[in-house]
Amino acid sequence: MQKLLLFFIATIICVTSFSQKLDWKEIDKDIAAKKNLADLNQKIETEKNIAYQNKSYGFVGRCLEKQLYIEDLKNEDTSYFKNASFIDSILNSSAAPILKSVMHIMQAKRIVYFRRKLVFNSNSKLYKNKIGHTEYCNLNLVELDSVIDYHIEKAVAISKQETVANPIDFLWLSSDPLQFFFMPKYVDIITAEQIFFSSNRVSNYSTDNNSKWMEKSADDFLQTIDTITTTSSETKSILKLHKNWAVENKENKEAYYFIETLARKFLKNHSYNNTRTTEAYQAYLEQQIKSPYRAVQANSVYQRCLFLNMEAAKYRQEYGNKYDTSYRYHYAKALRLFEANESVLDSFGVVKDILVKMKSQILSQFVVIKTSENFLPQEKITIKTSYKNIKNIYVKIVKTNAMEILYGDHSKH
Repeated sequence: MQKLLLFFIATIICVTSFSQKLDWKEIDKDIAAKKNLADLNQKIETEKNIAYQNKSYGFVGRCLEKQLYIEDLKNEDTSYFKNASFIDSILNSSAAPILKSVMHIMQAKRIVYFRRKLVFNSNSKLYKNKIGHTEYCNLNLVELDSVIDYHIEKAVAISKQETVANPIDFLWLSSDPLQFFFMPKYVDIITAEQIFFSSNRVSNYSTDNNSKWMEKSADDFLQTIDTITTTSSETKSILKLHKNWAVENKENKEAYYFIETLARKFLKNHSYNNTRTTEAYQAYLEQQIKSPYRAVQANSVYQRCLFLNMEAAKYRQEYGNKYDTSYRYHYAKALRLFEANESVLDSFGVVKDILVKMKSQILSQFVVIKTSENFLPQEKITIKTSYKNIKNIYVKIVKTNAMEILYGDHSKH
């Protein structure tokens, strides 16, 4: 099942569903180009009605999302909430719980975008809703956050009570669908979205050394995560969400330990950079590369390669042509790690493609030769050369004259 899992996920979220007549990739292109929007909307409406009759609520929700984008393009900006008033209408109806959970996520995303991009506009108070619906434009930031949390929590609650036959049909709801190195259930998709929303609201970073947490085993890290004292309450609450998510997947060891890698990465990313914490986290990744679970292995190889590749850029300083030899072999380390684990990454096509591009960049060649424009007779000629993956550089010095410099006749050389 896991063979080429990420390739499968990346493909299914953008191409035609086997049971429907819509090509999502082409629809997105047409919407972006504002091409035949009326015809496109009608086509989506027809397929949406068929899907609704078949109770394919993931497909129905996706149709509604595309139709909402079309409405946004057709109407003025201040119609932002009026265009989405159907969401509240569905939530206040007797619609199926799964469809309501989809609407809760869509509404949360809608309000998040307003909070981040539109609320500070001078005309934000003009973003009125239809009569009888909540006037989100009149809410302050705290109130908007409360509404966002309400919708997310309702979606999570429904996802824990309802089971869907094809959770992949709902993967379009995810803000980061490629984070799933395992086959997610519907509740996994919604829970990950809850963590995503909460994480983007965290502004406080740990001011203490978190290296001791990076040194813990996977089991110990999850079991003791509630006792962490070296981070903010916001970060701690999100770590607890990770823990609860992992516990819900306790029977699926692959998912359980993979979620642990996400939790630890989150803590690392929300800790101020210091050498001890970074070294401890990288040592953890080295250990996890040997994990018996492919998802954990692949993610550890991926994160470790990205880190080495990023650090390698520090070898050559941007100014002064200085070099830090402590980073000299980082490109080689990243390359060796990737090549040694290619078979592990075969099951995760999207991640492997990213690392293949990294390999190509590492092996690419370049040479830059710099020298002064003028030289005095009998004086040394200074040449500065920067190069990468070049075995030999050949230099030829020829005698020239002013006429050749002016008119560019170098044929005899």
